[in-house]
Amino acid sequence: MSLLTRADPPRSEQSVPPRTPWGIGHIVGILASSVLGWVIGGVLLVGVMLRNDQRAVSLNTGLILTAILYLVLYAAIVIVIRSTGGWSRLGYRFPGWKTLLGVVAFLPVWFGILFLAGFASAFVINHGQPIPSNVTDLFGPGGLKGLGPTTIALAFVVAALVAPLVEEAFFRGVLYQWLRGHLGVAPAVVLDGLLFASAHLVSGVAGLWKLLPVLFVMGCILCLTFQRTRSLFASMLLHGANNGLAIVALLVTMNR
Repeated sequence: MSLLTRADPPRSEQSVPPRTPWGIGHIVGILASSVLGWVIGGVLLVGVMLRNDQRAVSLNTGLILTAILYLVLYAAIVIVIRSTGGWSRLGYRFPGWKTLLGVVAFLPVWFGILFLAGFASAFVINHGQPIPSNVTDLFGPGGLKGLGPTTIALAFVVAALVAPLVEEAFFRGVLYQWLRGHLGVAPAVVLDGLLFASAHLVSGVAGLWKLLPVLFVMGCILCLTFQRTRSLFASMLLHGANNGLAIVALLVTMNR
């Protein structure tokens, strides 16, 4: 029995993926809101950092601005998708406790796959050396160890709660379902995974491009999780658990 179970739709529905009520114009509208939010947030963050030399304070402000950006993007998703009458199609359906427990049980396999993806890509991208952590680029020379509890809490909320909420709504709920309706499941999974990985380059973190193969694998597995369960709650749980456990692992490692 599969760890991620679902009630299978009729075979006729499986052979022809349904088209979404939203189209490319709606997706472009959501993306335009995202770009506008990044520009406004970036300008505000630069202004604050120029006025304050303390990295921790600037980082707190940056995390808050990032959360606001995500929530503005989520508001755009809500407004645009509701305007198409397709909110019920987005994927907010409870998959059942058995499926959610299956997602939790899948976590060791998930991390094993990501480890293998990172190990394999290191030979191609980084001359056989392990891909260096981007914690320094994200949090400064001291990494998470040099930050206070408020900053760590903000980082956890943004990475493990806000980011999975918004990214799953857009990449799996909006984008993947639209791609699936036009291309079919397999091409949609691959293309959505590529777009999900590439979108992380917007953060501007140096060296993050070396993690693109791992992010691509993540995106593909999250698509398959959503495809299997038909629920954003399942892919959000997997995404949030990954980010949250990654922060916990960094904290434990750096405090040894």
